[in-house]
Amino acid sequence: MSTEPETEAIPGNLKGAAIQTVEDAIFTRELDDLLKDAEAMRMEHMKRAQTRNLAAIACGIVAVLAAGGGFGWFFLMQGTLIKAVACVALALAVPMLLARWAQKPLQDYAARYKTDFLPRMGRLLGGLAFHPTRGISSKILPKTGIVPQHQQYRAEDCFMGTYKGIKIVFSEAHLYVQQKEIFDGIFVLLELAGPHFEGHTIVTSDDAAIKQWRATRWQKFSSVLINNPAYITKFQMFSTNAEKAPDYVGDAFLKELSEMMDMFDNAPISAALFGRKYVFISIPCRANMFEPSHLHMPITTKTHALRCKREIEQIMSIIDILNLYKTE
Repeated sequence: MSTEPETEAIPGNLKGAAIQTVEDAIFTRELDDLLKDAEAMRMEHMKRAQTRNLAAIACGIVAVLAAGGGFGWFFLMQGTLIKAVACVALALAVPMLLARWAQKPLQDYAARYKTDFLPRMGRLLGGLAFHPTRGISSKILPKTGIVPQHQQYRAEDCFMGTYKGIKIVFSEAHLYVQQKEIFDGIFVLLELAGPHFEGHTIVTSDDAAIKQWRATRWQKFSSVLINNPAYITKFQMFSTNAEKAPDYVGDAFLKELSEMMDMFDNAPISAALFGRKYVFISIPCRANMFEPSHLHMPITTKTHALRCKREIEQIMSIIDILNLYKTE
């Protein structure tokens, strides 16, 4: 069961957040400016952390020396054990408190990275809205047919927007059973304005999922033949409407999924078309695409941002391929 706040699959207030494609040259130039600002922010917090660490070390040494003197005075000179032990306890407590104080710039850096840097990246990626702790509603996940059963669901680093009237949300996602993580990757959801296809169709490259679910949750699905030799060894397709499924999941759709697999190091991608208006894509990967770099390491988000841009463009290509939007 999910612990995140229940919301609609994709919030309705995204209608104005229309995604616009960004030319590579413009994107790269603006991304360079963004990374310069992010690097300046990192350096600012790193200097604060170094100053605090030095101060904490100095104060810790003074506290230890003072505690040693206090212990000797109270125990050896006055014979008071309680006060002597209290001096030692104080000497231990002071460095611990100073260590927490010294780590505060690191926490501030991570917070500012997600409140300042990532929202700017979302806008740079075509006008996406960024939400650090939101994601696809847990109510949607069981309906996809491709999400493992789980006890806890955590979504983070979520980007949302619209393209040709289709709502888009993608985020990092984590699934747990008894505190054990069973899924770490990315969920993508497209929500149409109205019904556009029939039945429930699943296309997957995940052999483990096929072996586990073909005779259980997919037992009412019929196998759908993939004719193209380029994809017949990569994917298998199942549908409750086998006659119509090839109209929605043709070679062009499989090509986009195949390229997405390559982008994520041959990840076993699965996609589901269901509920007459949803397209859901599951990408298992341990990318941690939107986490800040270590405070003492330069910002390395450019590669991640370029990969994210390509992913968004492929999502938009899927919308175009399926012709899911209404022509004005």
